[in-house]
Amino acid sequence: MPQKPAGWKPALLSSQRSGLRDPPAVRRHIFGLRLLAGGGIGCDMAAARRVLVLSLVGLLLSCKPQGKHDEGTTAGADKTEAGTSSARPSLSSAEQKRREARLKWNLATLVGDYEKIGVRDPKWNQDAITALKLLAKARAYGPQEVSGFPEDVGTAARAAVEAGCTDPLIRYVYARFGLPTRDTNEIAAFFKDVSGDLTRSEYSIMRKFYGSLRAAEAQYRISGYRGSGNQGSLEAWKLFRAAHLQLDKFLTDKTVPVEEVDGACHDYFYLASRITGDLQAVFGTTEAALLTNWSKASAAHLIRGEFYVRYAWAKRGRGFANTVTPEGWKGFQERLAVAEEALAQAWKLNPHDARIANTMLDLELGQGKGRDRMEQWFQRAMDEHPDNYDACSKKLYYLEPKWYGSPEEMLRFGHECVDSETWKGNVPLVLRDAHESLANYVEKDKRAAYWKQPEVWPDLKSSFEKFFQLNPDATRWRHNYARYAYWCEQWDDLNEQLKLLGEINYEFFGGPDEFEKMAALAKKHEKIPAK
Repeated sequence: MPQKPAGWKPALLSSQRSGLRDPPAVRRHIFGLRLLAGGGIGCDMAAARRVLVLSLVGLLLSCKPQGKHDEGTTAGADKTEAGTSSARPSLSSAEQKRREARLKWNLATLVGDYEKIGVRDPKWNQDAITALKLLAKARAYGPQEVSGFPEDVGTAARAAVEAGCTDPLIRYVYARFGLPTRDTNEIAAFFKDVSGDLTRSEYSIMRKFYGSLRAAEAQYRISGYRGSGNQGSLEAWKLFRAAHLQLDKFLTDKTVPVEEVDGACHDYFYLASRITGDLQAVFGTTEAALLTNWSKASAAHLIRGEFYVRYAWAKRGRGFANTVTPEGWKGFQERLAVAEEALAQAWKLNPHDARIANTMLDLELGQGKGRDRMEQWFQRAMDEHPDNYDACSKKLYYLEPKWYGSPEEMLRFGHECVDSETWKGNVPLVLRDAHESLANYVEKDKRAAYWKQPEVWPDLKSSFEKFFQLNPDATRWRHNYARYAYWCEQWDDLNEQLKLLGEINYEFFGGPDEFEKMAALAKKHEKIPAK
């Protein structure tokens, strides 16, 4: 049996949602948390992310395509979820052929188009082509398989621009990977300028689409994503609409590798879900283009299924069950039925895409047809990718007391994620996630006491130890490990982790002063070795 913090009482919840209760009542019903003295420095970005996930019911297309299609990201410990992935199985010959075809297409529309229609000059040609070749490889193989990506792309593109290059494609790559500024206004202005030049150029419609989409993203970051109504948001909306039109035109080209269709649609809908509640308006024409031109591709049906799951929740609303209207429930079930049909077709066409199984977990959360169904799709997701942290996160959420589980079931599953000899990557951190989620059920002013319960730290420690056993190079996670040790007042472990932090991200700990306060307390409690 998994260890449980003292004072917990089993949540005697039926399979019906507990959303009829108000949040404080739910928390009091589930936990009899004992009152302990102590403080804490608050929730981290993981907790903040979970609040967002709960509000959207985990359906913001969190399952992105394997191997991010447009660019890689480097994330510090302050983002907290930047873990590593275990090695993939050897590629099949068919998959290798698809990758090579995608590389050929990207080289043609990046390097080939630059050499044909780009603004070329011996002063920057070599750097420009280097940047484009690296980007083509990253799009075809995945950024994690291209050494030096994205830093080397940024370096080469920056060198080209500093040499005087005005080509819009090279400047776009520079904007994505080489801009030296972090000023959001400067970034937005640069992207807007680049997107306009790309739109007026002869480069492929896909490159124009990404120029408009990234410019819209940059503008929304400074204007706000919804409802601001200011000039900046209106400008962002124009850029987004341009991307929409370019995407629909792009989808009519049947010579494009389907992975590019997949990636472009996911990136588009990720932004769309953040900026508008009128989802049908941003999907109607795109859905028609997908079904007309890509009906034999599983990705088209996956995209459609993901959309209708999210669209169903938009109809239902985000409130508790007793706030949903009869019309809301009707529309919710009708749209989930469309999603189910689309996802079934996607799986029929490609029963090896773990993203389909992941999205079926989202579907089951809404339909509630039973635990067996959830377990079936979870197993399928993990069979395809034993490092499928996203699937594990969805199952953990399914097991929350307000849905279909209990604290005991959450912790039991978390221990399974640590103990498994098969699951890899970030999966052991699910036990940590279980405690994060359960802590959020506790009254806010009592959460510091939660972490000091003696039964909590052994779970956190086993979670991180297994994670580092699988991911020894994921050194930024030492920040997380150290902070939990601080919250749990485990001074020996904190002193050990402080020695392993490497370059310190002070903001992660609340700033230099908070870090120094933590380090001083750790030193104060340090055991002096016997002479």
